[in-house]
Amino acid sequence: VNYYKIENQLTWSNLEYDDTLLHRPLYFYFGARHRYIELAGYMPTTIFRQWTATGGMRWTFSNYYHLAINANYVFGDYNGNDYHGKATIGRWFGNDTVNKGELAIIAEISRQAPGYFFQEYYANNFTWKNNFAKTEYLMGEIVYRWRNFNIGGTYLQVKNYVALDLDAKPFQVNSTFNILRAFLYKDFKIGKFDLIGKLIYQNASNTDAIKLPDLLTYFSFIFTTPIFGGAATIQPGMDIFYCTNYYADAYMPALRSFHLQGEKQIGNYPFVDLFFMVRIKRAKLLLKYQNLSGLFGNYTYYTEPHYPMNDPSFKFGVSWKFFD
Repeated sequence: VNYYKIENQLTWSNLEYDDTLLHRPLYFYFGARHRYIELAGYMPTTIFRQWTATGGMRWTFSNYYHLAINANYVFGDYNGNDYHGKATIGRWFGNDTVNKGELAIIAEISRQAPGYFFQEYYANNFTWKNNFAKTEYLMGEIVYRWRNFNIGGTYLQVKNYVALDLDAKPFQVNSTFNILRAFLYKDFKIGKFDLIGKLIYQNASNTDAIKLPDLLTYFSFIFTTPIFGGAATIQPGMDIFYCTNYYADAYMPALRSFHLQGEKQIGNYPFVDLFFMVRIKRAKLLLKYQNLSGLFGNYTYYTEPHYPMNDPSFKFGVSWKFFD
């Protein structure tokens, strides 16, 4: 399928040429966007012409609170009557000299036509023509951010969800289901040690429509120190990624897309990389041993069903910046 797009946008705001949001307690904008889209290839040439109205505002009040609202609405052709709106209210803690973080509450609503790929497709191996209803999303999130620390949770409600089924053909879930997500991100720096940690828990109420691992974790340990009187810097470290078992989507090469499957679970495997980096002025040398866990005889590592991750291997790379 060939895809062509020409897009033009005109926006007005109350910001001056050299102004910033810090100097504007009340900022607002509105605009219009025009899109010309042409689809061709296996299917008959199809042309869409669409207008989108956009607008938003940001209001900072009481030195501690801020409110931001953004919205858009589509007129004409395939995405006609699509809309998206997002509102964020946040509170800063601390004062001008001490930052104690920010608490934000986010609400988001949208209605979108499914991707045209799901509605109409013609090829040698797959052909379909559907008339799916628009997909509706309702999202709420609360998050606390402080320096390199994020903690929060997300609630997502989905209606008329569209995906590819077990036979790699489009289907629509004519009901509503929910997805819950809790997350924790933190970057620690203690002396010469850095620890980057990410922990995500998620749960979907309809596991026939969407497959998700319950738990995902990522940790990176890095030790940084100068050597030879500061002439060079070394960084040995380790990356670890892990997720629980789940029926990950399978890949269909003929469609270049992923689809549901219920035959093979992946996950429950710690993917560990060891690395050692040396930096000398503008030159960097990286030595990496990938998939250390594979040395212990556990050959259950996959990126998706039937596509294994790389076997244990040693890699190296050099980066050298040149200047005139």
